[in-house]
Amino acid sequence: MKNNIKLCILLLVIMVMVVSLVFTGYSRELAKVLIIAEPTEIEGTDVQTTGRTNSVHQLLYGKLFEATLDCQSYVPTGCESFEVSDDGLTLTFILPEGAEFPNGNPVNAEAVKASFERYLRVGMNPSAYDNIKEFKVINERTLVMELIQPANPPFFTILSSVQSGIVDTKAAKEMGDDAFKTKAVTYGPCYVEKWVQGSDLILIPNPTWRNYSPEFENKGPMQFEKIIARFIPDTFTMVSELEQGNVDILPTVPLESVESLRENPDIKVYESMQAGVSLIYMNTNDPILSDIRVRQAITFGIDRDEIALALGGFITPSFTYFSPAIASYSPEKEQEIAIKWATNKEKATDLLKKAGWIDKDGDGIREKDGEKLTLEMLTAMDVSAIKLAAPIIQKQLKEIGIDLQIRELEHAYVKTNARKGEFQLATRKVDWTDPVHMYTFTTKSEYYANEELDKLIDDATNNVSNLDRRIKAFELVTDALYEQMPAVSLYYEKRFAASIAEIEGYRVDLTGTSRFQDTKKYIKE
Repeated sequence: MKNNIKLCILLLVIMVMVVSLVFTGYSRELAKVLIIAEPTEIEGTDVQTTGRTNSVHQLLYGKLFEATLDCQSYVPTGCESFEVSDDGLTLTFILPEGAEFPNGNPVNAEAVKASFERYLRVGMNPSAYDNIKEFKVINERTLVMELIQPANPPFFTILSSVQSGIVDTKAAKEMGDDAFKTKAVTYGPCYVEKWVQGSDLILIPNPTWRNYSPEFENKGPMQFEKIIARFIPDTFTMVSELEQGNVDILPTVPLESVESLRENPDIKVYESMQAGVSLIYMNTNDPILSDIRVRQAITFGIDRDEIALALGGFITPSFTYFSPAIASYSPEKEQEIAIKWATNKEKATDLLKKAGWIDKDGDGIREKDGEKLTLEMLTAMDVSAIKLAAPIIQKQLKEIGIDLQIRELEHAYVKTNARKGEFQLATRKVDWTDPVHMYTFTTKSEYYANEELDKLIDDATNNVSNLDRRIKAFELVTDALYEQMPAVSLYYEKRFAASIAEIEGYRVDLTGTSRFQDTKKYIKE
């Protein structure tokens, strides 16, 4: 009898253990479908002929190498390894063995060479590769890139961007450019199964994809049967779909939804930052703004801390024209300039007075020779932080006697007007992982010219590869910019992505770019 009782107890314990294992296994069962949401539909799947990209292209395109998660160095991803010669003039890439495009065509040295050559013919910005002298195919797996000048940070930025993703040029030729734009054949984590324009795009993991970055555990294909990218332009709907579990990942979270998502225990929020800054260009050819004292007064009149407070702490004040997400950032120079050019209404009003602008009629707006101190600022209406900051800047400048008129345009039109010099003040959101945006307000534009500054920028950007020396070179650029004041650096934005709690391994780098290689989704209990 006792033996029977012991046996029953043993069987009961075993049954409990089995049930526990079953339920534990069930709760950790991997889901087969990943759903991401983007507010803006892609222009096309062919990144070589597409101007704007998002997380869909990150899933479609493998790069030979990419920036590390902290954006401070580079690691191989689509190639097994790469090497830069001592003189910086030769880059050697070792490609994976057995890699294939989804259609079965080999991803070998000839194919990668052909992909770059196609971009030089049809790409949106072929001048970005002007430093490439020639490609040499050594063997099936070895591609050499010979350069005209030593490889520098801007060139690495281009090569590590999705712009340099690998396409199957044979398929592009067979399909034609229009068809290829809708269903490009690429070497990357995924390929296009179906694109329903206006709705969604279905991606299938490429079984031959390999990722060689030491930062990720998963070296093989994505761990899903399919990935669906939904295009949801209404931000309220997009966030609601995440909260209801109908969407797994939002690579871009609207600022107004961040706090509510943070408070939701079923949601994970990921923070990063804008590479570059948002700033105001000042047209130095304008009759009013040609006086540097007026430009300096505007700089002293803007209170970046007040803007940050009004925007809920979702921006960080910046004085040195780019954020810590850029390797050439100097915290020492940022602190120095922030002290020297801190908000100072007294200095601002004194500068305007010395420039001849005086409020004679007591209406709060200064005048000179019968003309009111009125300036128009082109404002990017489709960049929420800029749109929200504009009226605050308007109020701040009125406090020093400037009548600022805001003219709202789409960001693209603000950029176009600024390029043509058809503006007085113009807001701009610059987002790039190297300070090459410095050129956008120098003699490359129609509203500012300074050859000495151009030379400093060119040397810092293209001729200095050592990071410590490059930081010092850009410190000199910052000093020169403040001497001339063609632009006011305002702030860099904090960025946010979000996912449901069941997502693991999803990462964003320092600049907010999604990294999906380790992403898994577990079925909710």
